[in-house]
Amino acid sequence: MTIVKTFSFRDLRGEAHHHCWTNAALPILLCKPSVAILRLIELFLEQEEPAQRLCYSGDFDVASLQVTLALANRFAPGFVPWWPGADTYKCWSVHGPTLSQEEKERLQRMEIPWDTSLPITMAHVGRKIVSGNVCC
Repeated sequence: MTIVKTFSFRDLRGEAHHHCWTNAALPILLCKPSVAILRLIELFLEQEEPAQRLCYSGDFDVASLQVTLALANRFAPGFVPWWPGADTYKCWSVHGPTLSQEEKERLQRMEIPWDTSLPITMAHVGRKIVSGNVCC
């Protein structure tokens, strides 16, 4: 039997305070963004130190890169991409499904400020990688 507890936004905020999870304790690592989680992060960032880091770990595909760019814009200047570079991608690219021609074309038009070679490398290699399959 699996027991799943669902938290409301107020529950999450109270739970975070109960465990002393303050924005000064550790960088925030975000893997699966949701509206509730993004709002909770905004509350943490509003409370105290504006220099807090938000690290995001996404997949190596077009949709995840778009999410990463949106988060970078929303949470600048404290946003830090988590292992999203071309070097990491090349090491793990043999393990992923093939990118479609449309995805390759979208990557060739994409600009990634923290690693300008990443979208070009991905379009050339032509594979998607699920971040859970990447070991740093």
